[in-house]
Amino acid sequence: MNIPQISVELEGLIENGMRVPGFRKKVLIDIEKLTMLAEAVQAAVPANIQEAEEVLRQKDSIINQAYLEAQRIKTSAEQESRDIIKESKTEHEQRVQETQVLKTAKVESEQIINDSVAESNKMKQDAQKKLYDMQLDAESIANSTRDGADAYAREVLCNLEEQLAESLGRIRRGIDALHSRNDKRTVSEEEEEVITA
Repeated sequence: MNIPQISVELEGLIENGMRVPGFRKKVLIDIEKLTMLAEAVQAAVPANIQEAEEVLRQKDSIINQAYLEAQRIKTSAEQESRDIIKESKTEHEQRVQETQVLKTAKVESEQIINDSVAESNKMKQDAQKKLYDMQLDAESIANSTRDGADAYAREVLCNLEEQLAESLGRIRRGIDALHSRNDKRTVSEEEEEVITA
């Protein structure tokens, strides 16, 4: 029987006790029951004390367990916090690297475009210069060819002129020879006529 039960029994013993006339708040109670309850109190108190002592003994264990649990929670929270910070830092660094890669790619792309434009302009200028040089060379060759052709034509014509002049000279001499021969023949005939006459 524990203390609360004993307390209930005592209250019942008082309530059920016999009232003594002329004595207020006084009752006759059963001594055997009172003795039994007193013994129960004596037996219960050490049990409660032992229970209290056990609770006190367990207190340190409970506190230690609570401390260990708190440490575990704290360590877990710190580790989780470190993991979150590390993950956040890694993600940030990755984003920075990606941003840097994008910037580098953009710069390289712009450089490639600029180089391509410059190379294209240079090739265009080189092509225009080469075309101009080819035109000059063609004109020079044409002029040289034309001059050569003119010189050749002049030479041919001069040779032809000389040949024609020579031929005309021969023709003239031939004609003159014919005239001279005819003239001689005419003179001879006249002389013959004179002699005959």
